[in-house]
Amino acid sequence: MRIVVPPFPFDDDATFDSFSKNAAIVFKKPTQDGVHIEDVKEVNGQWLVAGTSGVVLIVVGLGTTMKQAQTQVYSRIKIF
Repeated sequence: MRIVVPPFPFDDDATFDSFSKNAAIVFKKPTQDGVHIEDVKEVNGQWLVAGTSGVVLIVVGLGTTMKQAQTQVYSRIKIF
C-alpha cells in the first residue's frame, strides 16, 4: 500500500512544490518490518518530503491469503 501526500497523482509541478515538497512527515514510531521509507529525507532531525513522486511510505502485508495480507498491512499502518 502506498502512503502518499496530496496531490497524488499530480501533473502540475507548481502545485506539488507549493503544497507537498519539503512538507514535514511525522513518524510516531520507528519503522518496522514491512514498512519502507520512500521519497523522504531527514534534515536536522525532521523528516521531509523529497523527490517528486509524492510517495512517502510503502507498507507491505504478507499472508497465505489475500485477507491475511490485508489484515497485516492495515495493522502496520495503524501504528503510524
